Amino acid sequence: PPEDAAFAKRVFGISFEGNFEGQTVLHLPRPLAQVAIREKTTIDALTIRLDKIKARLREVRGKRKAPHRDDKMLTSWNGLMIKALSEAAVAFNEPRYNTAALKAANLFWNEAGGKGGKLKRYYYDGTAGLEATQPDYALLALGYVALYDATQDLTWLTRAASLATAMNASFLDEKVGDYYMTAKESGFYRPKISTDGDVPSGNSAALELFAKLSRRQLNLDMRSKGEALLSAISGAALQQPEGYGYTLRAADELLRGATGSVKFLAKGRVRAVARLSRDRKSIVVSATIAKGWHINAHKPLEDLFIPTDIKLGCNKPGDANHKVSYPAPVLRKLGFNDKALAVYEGKVAIVAQTGTTGVIPSTISFTAQTCSDKICLEPETIALSVLQ
Repeated sequence: PPEDAAFAKRVFGISFEGNFEGQTVLHLPRPLAQVAIREKTTIDALTIRLDKIKARLREVRGKRKAPHRDDKMLTSWNGLMIKALSEAAVAFNEPRYNTAALKAANLFWNEAGGKGGKLKRYYYDGTAGLEATQPDYALLALGYVALYDATQDLTWLTRAASLATAMNASFLDEKVGDYYMTAKESGFYRPKISTDGDVPSGNSAALELFAKLSRRQLNLDMRSKGEALLSAISGAALQQPEGYGYTLRAADELLRGATGSVKFLAKGRVRAVARLSRDRKSIVVSATIAKGWHINAHKPLEDLFIPTDIKLGCNKPGDANHKVSYPAPVLRKLGFNDKALAVYEGKVAIVAQTGTTGVIPSTISFTAQTCSDKICLEPETIALSVLQ
């Protein structure tokens, strides 16, 4: 009916000039609440009327030949998706996101060349094609690191490191320290891209990858590769910071450590997470300690050893007194000490009450010294954001 056509033109912003190449792409230029007021109706009535109009439009559109759809699954974009899903799984404590990330991660490892070390750029209809570029390696590896953080499955950290090694072998400019986009010259030219756009550049993704791997593994080469890369691209990033946003964030992570609620100490030997309890009355710091390693207890029995300790940062002043409950320690006599020491092993949970004022601390400071039977590493202090 003519009245519905006039109504649709008003709601969907249809104009003579159009909004794309002289035509109008249907959109909602105003919130439905505003439209309902202007049309002197309710949102429910407005929604019902719009649904009927859209159904008629869809019916007419279905009679026309549909445009071709690009169904290729790009390796680099899927790496970003795996990373986002894995981080969301931790932030929202949602297993469905982990399941989706695992499905995609396994697909690209098994079917797109990850397992063989010769990654492909896309996967489509059972076939992987085109040689992968450096961003494909870096971004898929970042997805695998995030999946390791979410699942604690070392398989994904190992796979991320193997992709980093393959990336170094095929794309590294050893004279400069940064990375080519392609493994070979194209004609007389082998491109490099360092500026960030809608997605991170391959170089900034590699910088973040080295920052993350260097804090999760004992492999010192990852740190040195990151420092060499930062040296190569930092000058341009400082001269044109608006084009290097992701690079600067990755540089900060390499130099000062990551922000967030999941962090690692002792080159990955200790994983720590802070999460608010469901009743919002306490914050639980969970530490997972690798086999063969431990952290000193809150009272380690000897003054020479740094105790495990947490301190709560607050959103407002005046709520710093929080009762903290530490777990019972294990007594161990270690190879470098004659007396038994009180330590934490395996998985431990430290519980801090949020206080009586109702203020939820935004961060927790976690201090620990990680040791094996033979050596003690330097004590570390990290800031954990509290997952709510």
